[in-house]
Amino acid sequence: MDTYIYKLWTITGFTIIWLINDFDCPTMNKKPGPNISDAILLAEAFQNVTPLPGRKIIRKKRGVAKRNVKASSAVCSSTVIKKIPAASKKIYGTLIPGQIDGIDSSLARKFKRGKVPIEKTLDMHGLKQKEAEKSLSDFINFSFNSNLRCVLVITGKGSGLEGSGVLKKMTPLWLNSPLNREKILSFTEAKQSDGGGGALYVLLRKNKK
Repeated sequence: MDTYIYKLWTITGFTIIWLINDFDCPTMNKKPGPNISDAILLAEAFQNVTPLPGRKIIRKKRGVAKRNVKASSAVCSSTVIKKIPAASKKIYGTLIPGQIDGIDSSLARKFKRGKVPIEKTLDMHGLKQKEAEKSLSDFINFSFNSNLRCVLVITGKGSGLEGSGVLKKMTPLWLNSPLNREKILSFTEAKQSDGGGGALYVLLRKNKK
């Protein structure tokens, strides 16, 4: 009968030498599982040992190792928030002076003839290009939010010299900018009594807000 010193522990100042006989512990040749600690092995080895007076042997049950589960992979389907795509803005085509597509035929005829009452006027005479562009955007925005339908924009005809008439050329482009275009139904050249080629009637959409 061979005897082996299997483990050496120090408990409360006393050194314990664990002597194991081959026939007493047939599981010695088996490797402990990966989740079995030394403390559990020691407790099992001494489970039938009578403790000294005043001493107690603490017995621990062999537990199953807990697996770490990432919180991100354990999301309950009932708590998943689905993203609702925002409604895309309507894209309006480029307007040219006199274009009346999509407008009631009766209103279109009255508008082109200058028969729709003018509710507000913007005169851009003497303004520099950047000032005129900002003034036009502010004017369109104010008129739209005020539920006005027809306004007059005076650009001037220019002197006929090279580089003149810039506001007259640029105003249709500014009216077609995304900020203004979504508020406008149509624009057309004014009749002579309202400025002729140096002015534009602008028909605004109804503000539904």
